[in-house]
Amino acid sequence: MRRNPERFAWTVLLISLFLCVALAIAVPLGIRSFINDTTEVALITLEVQQGTALVSLPGSDNPIGVTTQKGNLPANSTAAIDARVPSALTLTTRYESVSASAPEIASSPEPPCSQSLPSPP
Repeated sequence: MRRNPERFAWTVLLISLFLCVALAIAVPLGIRSFINDTTEVALITLEVQQGTALVSLPGSDNPIGVTTQKGNLPANSTAAIDARVPSALTLTTRYESVSASAPEIASSPEPPCSQSLPSPP
């Protein structure tokens, strides 16, 4: 190597290039694998203590009225309760339970359910 420093320089450059390409591929794939293998889908249960909650499932235009319990809600589901009726609900996942009453949920300026139900014939 002392007689040919140019060969040594090329060897170092090529090894560095291969290591850089290997890391550029392995790190994102490793992070993706970690995220896919360690995340867990939370099963959400909605429990209504009083009143009726309207649950809108993703991709559905019609809300479902829930008066007791609705299990295995998919992600991006929405629940609304009327502020005029005394009501409370509990969202339960595997790790935590969140309770809310009507004033806490209906504090937004928009109505809890913007869809009108058809009138009976």
